[in-house]
Amino acid sequence: MTSEARMRDPFGPQEVSNDVDYLWFDQKVDHFDLQNHDTFKQRYWVNDQWWSAENGGGPLFLYLCGEWTCSNQPETGYIAHLAKEHGAMLVVHEHRYYGMSQPAEDWSTENLKFLNTDQALADIALFASTFAEELAEKHNIPAKRWLLFGGSYPGALVSWFRNKYPHIALGSWSSSGVVNAIEDFYQFDEVVHYALDKNGDQCAEAVEDLVQYTNDEFEAGRGDAIKAVWNAPDMRDDEFHWFYSDVIAETIQYGGRSELCQRVHDLNKDYEAINKMIYEWQVGARMGRDDYWSVSLQEEKIDFSKNGRQWTYQYCNQFGYLQTPAKNTEPLKNKGLDMNFWIDYCSRIFGRPTSPKSTHWNIRYGGANPAISKVIYMNGDEDPWKPSSILETKNPFIHTFPNLCDNCAHCVDLQKPVDTDDKEILKNRKKAEKIVTRWLKLEKKIESMDVPISDREAMTLKNIMK
Repeated sequence: MTSEARMRDPFGPQEVSNDVDYLWFDQKVDHFDLQNHDTFKQRYWVNDQWWSAENGGGPLFLYLCGEWTCSNQPETGYIAHLAKEHGAMLVVHEHRYYGMSQPAEDWSTENLKFLNTDQALADIALFASTFAEELAEKHNIPAKRWLLFGGSYPGALVSWFRNKYPHIALGSWSSSGVVNAIEDFYQFDEVVHYALDKNGDQCAEAVEDLVQYTNDEFEAGRGDAIKAVWNAPDMRDDEFHWFYSDVIAETIQYGGRSELCQRVHDLNKDYEAINKMIYEWQVGARMGRDDYWSVSLQEEKIDFSKNGRQWTYQYCNQFGYLQTPAKNTEPLKNKGLDMNFWIDYCSRIFGRPTSPKSTHWNIRYGGANPAISKVIYMNGDEDPWKPSSILETKNPFIHTFPNLCDNCAHCVDLQKPVDTDDKEILKNRKKAEKIVTRWLKLEKKIESMDVPISDREAMTLKNIMK
């Protein structure tokens, strides 16, 4: 929900300079202060190669980017397959304060005050409704509601958006959506252990021994040698433990459990060599020291390629997801990464006391039990974020797919379909596709009846409750 309790772009990191086909939307800085008329430029992309205005126009798909620099990468993923299948227009939307969608001149703590999910949801609402209205007027077709897609934090956004703005969203596909804000997120560490156990006791025990070796080296005053190997000589010890443990966790989070276990086995308890291997294999591909180092995260200058300070602000002030050591299994995180560490860490970065409002947010949007309809929740069995999502439900109007398969992890369903996809993924994608087809057919039927867009949700609910 991808480093600093990190969740990342399901399609991988992108260079800003490589993606130039974007458009701009004049977005409000503050949607809730009627006296504030400030605006900023928010990026979006339009893929209309499969869409036609004939017969009232094809459906509209909206993919939400999250806590990363956005790109047009969804056009190569599974969502593009769905868009082509349904003749949909696929629009990609960049989150405020990330990438080139910057509302302020810098990332000072004061200027981050408009970085919150209420503002982000309102951004989506204004953009989506304006786009749909202008499209309808241009092509003389009915105004359309959207089908939303998102993975990780945006997987939660599409669920919350469907809850708050059903007159704009006809449904949502939430991939690894972290809808349940958990302040003390010890369950994350436990799922990492669960995934390692699937390789047999030897792998889990080997990684436990590796972590214990590293902890012992620090306690014996020899931690600087490990920090030097990891190119982190200036980091505080506690922040290095955060960096170190999350690199191991992210290897699992993105489907690398089997390869990690094999690599650790091949080095046969040579812990110095294993630590070096993990650094050379993983660090730099998805993360680096600066994503965890408080000194780096204090940097207020805007950098389009950076996202650490912004996401840290969001989880420190709103959601939590603070990753502490496991309570019910052998912990793979250092015991010093407790709640006191997180309180100090967040306060150190932003120069003032901070605390997440997890309970408040869950009360507003239902946490793991939202009163909602027409949302698909996809998860991966080995995803450490899955305790913050919805894995099963008694609500007959939402659909859960836990994807119980090997190396099936974070946002696995959104990846580009390949021949080696697990049978479980293929099966659940087909089931979800049938649900999406049913939603779109019903929406098209209601559109043809000239029902005002504000009344379509009520008519939809009447039909699905029959």
